[in-house]
Amino acid sequence: MATTVTLKPNAIDLSGSTSGTTTLQATAVAGTTTITLPAATDTLVGKATTDTLTNKTLTTPVISTISNTGTLTLPTSTDTLVGRATTDTLTNKTLTTPVISSLSSASATALTLQSAGTTAITVDTSQNVAVGNTSPQAKLSVGAGTTAPGFGTASKMLYVCDTTQPEVLIRETSGSVVTSMYSDASTGNLRTATNHPLVLQTNNTERMRINAGAPILCLAGGSTTATGTGIAFPATQSASSDANTLDDYEEGTWSPVIGGSTSTSGQSYSIQVGRYTKIGRQVNISFQATLSNKGTMTGTYAVIQGLPFSAGTDSQTAGNICVYNNMNTGFTFMGFQASSSNSFAYLTGSTGANANTSFLAPADINSSTQLIGSMTYFV
Repeated sequence: MATTVTLKPNAIDLSGSTSGTTTLQATAVAGTTTITLPAATDTLVGKATTDTLTNKTLTTPVISTISNTGTLTLPTSTDTLVGRATTDTLTNKTLTTPVISSLSSASATALTLQSAGTTAITVDTSQNVAVGNTSPQAKLSVGAGTTAPGFGTASKMLYVCDTTQPEVLIRETSGSVVTSMYSDASTGNLRTATNHPLVLQTNNTERMRINAGAPILCLAGGSTTATGTGIAFPATQSASSDANTLDDYEEGTWSPVIGGSTSTSGQSYSIQVGRYTKIGRQVNISFQATLSNKGTMTGTYAVIQGLPFSAGTDSQTAGNICVYNNMNTGFTFMGFQASSSNSFAYLTGSTGANANTSFLAPADINSSTQLIGSMTYFV
């Protein structure tokens, strides 16, 4: 233990009862000399000023604070900066092109990623992911809504669900229409999960739809309010030149008129009904007409007017008048023949077993004539 301290102009001597003297000298100390304090609990206190430590090795130092706006530079590109073996918090720091092996959050705490100060992605404690909102409702939910599919009215949402079968659901702006795509053990399914039609488009144009509330496949232009089960074709046929394409189907009624080929007026009927079915170019018609007043009929020929569709230019078809009563002429056979490009058919008949068929005239019809017939022709 030092008992004497001697101050010299350029040094301090420490001496005492033990032999020898220790000198702390102001001039540079050369070589690899080591200053050793007597005990492990001794403390070396530096000057109360800020100094620069250069070309020194610190072995397991404990640095409580680094306060500087400078840069900490490792000697070479292969050096490694190793942090403490504890979990620390990095606050208010910018990482440039970092390589991050994993991100985690504290127990029972959601993990969030922000962009421009706004939460962009949220992963909740059940590992559900939300993009664009902070409340994941499925394995993946994208959009501004916050309600799970099938519940409430959350809008503008995309969900990827992991329920009994993987499913993708899309909820539109108002939140009332939900479209779903999923697969089960045996089928792939595309549906609306709400009471709305399912529409199929190409080139941003509707081509067909399945109506809501009824199993109706509605082609573009077909009735969107049809009920029952079937296929709804457009009201106006979109004809196809393909021989194997069904491009039209229609059922309906028509009003048969017994008249003259030039003009018809002043008639009345006790029965006047007709029905038709159109399949592609083919039209099947049936009718019953019973006059109660013949009115005025002019022209060379007696005809059935009011066919539901005009016959085609290549349509040379004829049908049967299976019931004919109260005629002014006694016929053994009657029929009617479609007129190309017209919506009427000529009445025909024969008056004997071996007689040729001829066209009827208005004079062959009286005020109580009854005709029942059917025919197939082409448009």
